Amino acid sequence: MGLKKNKNSTYIIAEAGVNHNGSVSKAIKLAHAAKAAGANAVKFQLFNSEEQISRNAPTAPYQRRASKYISMSEMAKSYDMPLLNHLIIKKECDKLKIDYMASCFDKNSVDFLFNKLKLNYVKVGSGEITNFDLLKYIAKKINTIILSTGMSDFQEISKAINEIKRNSNNKSRIIIMHCVSLYPTKESQLNLNTIKILQKKYDLEVGFSDHTLGYEASKIAFALGCRIIEKHLTLNKNSWGPDHKIALNPKQFLSFVEGIKKTEIMMGNDKKNISKEEKLMRNYARRSIVASKFIAKGEKISKLNITFKRPGTGINPLELKNIIDKKTNINIKEDTLINLSMLRK
Repeated sequence: MGLKKNKNSTYIIAEAGVNHNGSVSKAIKLAHAAKAAGANAVKFQLFNSEEQISRNAPTAPYQRRASKYISMSEMAKSYDMPLLNHLIIKKECDKLKIDYMASCFDKNSVDFLFNKLKLNYVKVGSGEITNFDLLKYIAKKINTIILSTGMSDFQEISKAINEIKRNSNNKSRIIIMHCVSLYPTKESQLNLNTIKILQKKYDLEVGFSDHTLGYEASKIAFALGCRIIEKHLTLNKNSWGPDHKIALNPKQFLSFVEGIKKTEIMMGNDKKNISKEEKLMRNYARRSIVASKFIAKGEKISKLNITFKRPGTGINPLELKNIIDKKTNINIKEDTLINLSMLRK
């Protein structure tokens, strides 16, 4: 089914996107690389370039730097892949036991995802957040919708969420992805505090789509509560195509996942856990009730003849009220830890 996870662990999506450059074998290698790195899912893109892109649309500046194409339509055709090929990729993902995921950019792709790939979850890219015709269609078919919010203000996000809810009769599970649609995203452009605002404003699960060149942003996003994190993956950063330069290669992606897992361990849970080792440390770091001077047999314990010193293996200072005014049944030397056997019942 996908997106099944422990609430305190991260669901990591390896965004393969179009980094297969139209090759099924490369797509399968990307799935293998994602699995080997420890990702939970590998995500591709389903689209009809003719439906999606006008012949007059120019490539974005970052795309122009990474490919030979000036026309976005021509660039898209260069890495286009027949939808049926994704059945092969999905089958390989099933064998690997890694979730196949996809972003859909048109109704036919949504139908293919739902009817052929048998998936009930979909990613909606940031560019489609104002495409209400597509959002309505998705909402009526798909149960879990992961909505990227790059380039969007709160008004646009609210409208998109409301449109999904209206057309799904509030049955859709909506996950919002904080995203900055700049490739790469500079640290000064991340504005990760938006994650907290999204969580509070919409009371929905919030994830993070990371377009930075490093790993730190995703670790911070986890610390802020994101449990779904997406990062681009490529087989070779020097390949031609729009997303290779900002993607991690397999070795880097492995380090990325390891970093997230370490962050999980460090963040722990919402309980104040005391380990066995830390409990043992109480014996060395805490204080006990100690005789501050010689206490003669039969003398009463009072604040005048006791103090509190390490180690913490004696009577806890919190128990002072239980021994005050009790008489001793032996002589107690100065600087001796007092215990109950020294006192009369």
